[in-house]
Amino acid sequence: MRTWASWGGLALALVSAATPFTVSSDTLTSLALAAMHLVVGAAWVTSMRTGPDHR
Repeated sequence: MRTWASWGGLALALVSAATPFTVSSDTLTSLALAAMHLVVGAAWVTSMRTGPDHR
């Protein structure tokens, strides 16, 4: 289940990274928000794939 959750979270982060470009008119804000989505996606995968297995 953790494998599915980690890859699903990463996919959601990648898809949602495009959203700031459609919402914000400021390019720098869009880039910052998209980068935030990618960083959170990477942190999600790292946290789900490391540490003890909670079964």
